[in-house]
Amino acid sequence: MATVEVDELEFQQNKRLRDEVAKIMANPKAKKKLLEADKIINPEKKIPEIDEQNETEKALAAQQKAFEDYKKEQEEKEAKREQENTIRGLKSKRDEGIAALKRDGWMKESIEEVEKIMDEQGILDPAIAAAYYEKLHPPAEPIVPGGSGAWNFLEPTTSDDQDAYTKKLFETKGDDMGNLALHEARKTLAEMRQRARR
Repeated sequence: MATVEVDELEFQQNKRLRDEVAKIMANPKAKKKLLEADKIINPEKKIPEIDEQNETEKALAAQQKAFEDYKKEQEEKEAKREQENTIRGLKSKRDEGIAALKRDGWMKESIEEVEKIMDEQGILDPAIAAAYYEKLHPPAEPIVPGGSGAWNFLEPTTSDDQDAYTKKLFETKGDDMGNLALHEARKTLAEMRQRARR
């Protein structure tokens, strides 16, 4: 090896630098940072401590990502399962409610209207929608016959028209019953129409 002349100042600077590097290499954290800095400047240089660590970190990162992906997939499956169970429960409740309406004698058209209300109003319970439907469509008031008619057969009639009708019925011995019944039906309809106009 050739001898090189170095002045005292340069020698002292080199010695200080070697001592600093020796201190850095003696401290594991500082050594790692120095080796990482060397790898940044010389990316092709083989530095086992850094290269092995990078491979380990890559493997750990891949394992972590695989675990996170698996965890997310399981959470999504669980959420979907819960959603399906909720939908199944709501559908079962709806089907049971519709079946109850059928058992109670509801007509097909009315049930379809109840289902339409459920869809439009966001009502989940058919019983609530049916109550709403009944409120919108109350049953018609029953028509109470007035005047002469055969609906109140337990009450005695005092009408002269009724007496005349009965008299004619007895006189014809039922032979002219069709004409008499037609006459009475027309008369009753006229009375009902007159009442409806009031």
